[in-house]
Amino acid sequence: MVEIKPKPIKPKCVRNLFGSPSEKEKEQIKQLYSDCLKEDAIIAKEKYEYDIVSDVPLSDRWEITTTAPEFYSRVYGSKSERLISLKRKHEGEHENEETEAEASETHRPRNLRQPPLTSKY
Repeated sequence: MVEIKPKPIKPKCVRNLFGSPSEKEKEQIKQLYSDCLKEDAIIAKEKYEYDIVSDVPLSDRWEITTTAPEFYSRVYGSKSERLISLKRKHEGEHENEETEAEASETHRPRNLRQPPLTSKY
């Protein structure tokens, strides 16, 4: 008895519509890519006075620090701690909004529920 094996199905994302590049084209792509990286490094060096290739500042404009702002250095133990922190911050912003609204005599609450959009077609 002959065993029939189904053809393996290739995922669509693997298919190459325009064919594989030749070795010459691959080399041209690599050369173009390296040229673009070098050009970007030169532009960045001129713009920021910083050598991004060797990671060295070129002027006194930059300084090395060992501390970072709280935003970058804050560590949360868990997702719930982060959510609690965000909730407290959000509540504090709402308290400020409420006090501003009370000070204003013409304050009206926004209507958050709007009727659905309808179409004639």
